[in-house]
Amino acid sequence: TMFAKENPMSEVLNKVKEWLEDEVENTNSMQNEIKKGEIWQNVTDRPDLISGRLECAKSLLSQIKKWEN
Repeated sequence: TMFAKENPMSEVLNKVKEWLEDEVENTNSMQNEIKKGEIWQNVTDRPDLISGRLECAKSLLSQIKKWEN
């Protein structure tokens, strides 16, 4: 029917992709603030994790897109 319930795993995957996209956006924003001269303590309490989180989120999004095709 028109209102058939979506596959639960599909819902989970959509939420994961949305979270990863937000992670990339937020992490890029933090990096940009620091590059503009903002003191890192005002941006994040763990600057050492920023690049790792960004790399992980981007890589996983890329892998998901490959799996979907």
